[in-house]
Amino acid sequence: MKRHFCLLVVFFIVATSSCDHKPVRYPANALQLSANKNFLYENVTDTRAIKLEFGPSGEIYSDEAHKMPFFQFSPDQLTVLAYPVISKRLGVDSQYVHNLMNGYLLARQPKIGGLQPVIIYLGGNDYGSMFLLILGKNDKPVSCFDLYGNMLPGNYSENNDYSNFERSYSILDGFEITTYRITQFEDSKMVADSSVFKSVISKTGEISTKLLVKAKATYTGKK
Repeated sequence: MKRHFCLLVVFFIVATSSCDHKPVRYPANALQLSANKNFLYENVTDTRAIKLEFGPSGEIYSDEAHKMPFFQFSPDQLTVLAYPVISKRLGVDSQYVHNLMNGYLLARQPKIGGLQPVIIYLGGNDYGSMFLLILGKNDKPVSCFDLYGNMLPGNYSENNDYSNFERSYSILDGFEITTYRITQFEDSKMVADSSVFKSVISKTGEISTKLLVKAKATYTGKK
């Protein structure tokens, strides 16, 4: 009996260690996206309508009283859903997504043909943003789009400015997304401007973007 107990303990330790290094990949449709309880918002046309209130441990709520938490993805769910479409954009591997990122389900959008767009929040060590995630058959991720516009052309490193995450937003209208990336210029007195982008979702779920208006600095005098 004692020997069997020792073998059981050894098996448990090995199994636990194995899980730590090889996380189980649950199917994305295990999220049951058809369940309304997972969505606090539906059919959002302006991302400014989604209220994000951060708790003391980084958790996200939709209200100041912290009574209505957003659905948080498990590390395995987040890896299945996010890694295939953000790895190249953010330059991260699956282990980074699994171990160091967090994600929340914010809103379900109207279907576009056979595609299901959803709005999620993704955060890492030093970055967080709303993303439009396009899901195909069986909730397979097809593409994603940063709704704050921070991964679009003409970023802060090129213009010596920085984007104001709290004020940047997108307007969603079917296949089209209009993004206003609010830019704060460091060499002026708190003057903000916005770059405007028009993005189109194709029938296959791919997203193409063009710049309509580029932000320009408006000087109000020396600092």
